[in-house]
Amino acid sequence: MAEPSYKVDARGYGDVPPITLRALVNYVERRVQVGDFLEGMLTNDLHKAISHADKDNLSAIRSIYLFIYNRMPMLCHGSPENMKAWYAREDEDGDEA
Repeated sequence: MAEPSYKVDARGYGDVPPITLRALVNYVERRVQVGDFLEGMLTNDLHKAISHADKDNLSAIRSIYLFIYNRMPMLCHGSPENMKAWYAREDEDGDEA
């Protein structure tokens, strides 16, 4: 398996539920599809995010947002179009992720 084009540094976000942090890292590094809560967070759809959040993610929503904003490539979040393009993006070597 090829090395991911992007690496995410998840240190310093211990208040984000570990399963959520893993899902975000896998989304960036391997383009693994996320669930409805994270899709809402990644596409700036607050209604979707809150309506699909469990209690752990709801209580950590500020830290999750800061992780997305500060640690993830801008190309992979911010709008539904960015998310769709991220899933379709090819790595620098031409292989689809």
